[in-house]
Amino acid sequence: MQLPVLKEITYARIKSAKYLIDRKDWQGSAQMMGLALECALKACICRSLRIPSYPETHKDKQVPSFFMTHRFDRLLLLSGLSDIFNASGLNPTSFRNWGDFTIYFQGDWIEMRYDPPSKCPFDEPTTKNLYQYIYRDKNSIIKTISNKKRW
Repeated sequence: MQLPVLKEITYARIKSAKYLIDRKDWQGSAQMMGLALECALKACICRSLRIPSYPETHKDKQVPSFFMTHRFDRLLLLSGLSDIFNASGLNPTSFRNWGDFTIYFQGDWIEMRYDPPSKCPFDEPTTKNLYQYIYRDKNSIIKTISNKKRW
């Protein structure tokens, strides 16, 4: 998938997350925010590695297996954004937003899509906070990536 498409999907998933928040679908909104961050990080990886599209196939069969992940810790490493989203980074609020957001999306977080609503760990305050961390705050994850021109 190409970098401009990944950016477009990022903003579309943010818009979907807000729509779902407004309709009190906390689990669906959290899922959309996770997808938004995944697409944003993959766009950053394309920019950082100077490749036109995210590697889904490659002659070396191990390349796709390394890149085909949903884990934010791995994607952060590949994206080259570790200098921004770490404790010694220039903006402690951006780092705090990263930590406060990703704590809810540990490991292979995408599996949450199969959780029944009765198991949903997201409630109204948590989901609204997640939206602030990823997009609404001026030092949110997506705005930091954009303002630093990292995608």
